[in-house]
Amino acid sequence: MLAMYSGQIGSFSSRDLLLFFIMWELELIPVYLLLSMWGGKKRLYSATKFILYTAGGSIFLLMGALGVGLYGSNDPTFNFETLVNQSYPLALEIILYIGFFIAFAVKLPIIPLHTWLPDTHGEAHYSTCMLPAGMF
Repeated sequence: MLAMYSGQIGSFSSRDLLLFFIMWELELIPVYLLLSMWGGKKRLYSATKFILYTAGGSIFLLMGALGVGLYGSNDPTFNFETLVNQSYPLALEIILYIGFFIAFAVKLPIIPLHTWLPDTHGEAHYSTCMLPAGMF
């Protein structure tokens, strides 16, 4: 649980977009391990569904972060302060927005992308059931 909390604190305190992505992914591993070790009969199925959905959504987050960080400048950077002041073409902004939206929609209760949560809560042990809901 400390590893999961460390990933959460790292994602909220990062000042670098690549570090944010790494911490975002790092917090998924301990939750997967907790879900797959304790729970009901189909706990491995629900833990695998959890990790596949969230890691699949994170591919869009990685692509968006790389698009923002590597666009246009001679010196690619992932520093938030530098990226905020950079201008992007409208078409690229829309594409990056869609990528970030899909990545975060997997965590939000948007039905086609959030179907992993009922299985996870249904099969998780009651002490680990709160982790996926509180994590996102």
